[in-house]
Amino acid sequence: MLAAATNTFVRVLLAPVCAACGHVLAYPLSNPVCQDCWQRTSAITPPWCVRCGDAIADWRSSLPLCARCRRREPQFALARSAGRYDGSLREIIHAFKYRKRRALASPLAALTTWACAVLITAGSLMHRERA
Repeated sequence: MLAAATNTFVRVLLAPVCAACGHVLAYPLSNPVCQDCWQRTSAITPPWCVRCGDAIADWRSSLPLCARCRRREPQFALARSAGRYDGSLREIIHAFKYRKRRALASPLAALTTWACAVLITAGSLMHRERA
């Protein structure tokens, strides 16, 4: 009850807006991004290139690489993105980087943690295939 009253007070007094879409937040104390914008972010899901993380057609090849990595080995061993850099996620990242919305650090770190776990798994798979 106190949290709801505090959220209402902050919303009425300060009218904080979503870092992605600019609409007034219903629960400004819980998250600087509205639930709709978080739901519109899209994760990069398999099948993906085990080296760069770009989408590929399927996993049927012996080492699932995208066309670019098959043509020329990149300068890095592995890379992964926490999500597609467009729409809401792009706006959220820009709010963090350029508009100093530091409250976004924790939710963005959670996305990055997921991507790192995927990267570590991919790295161990590539290591096993090279051995």
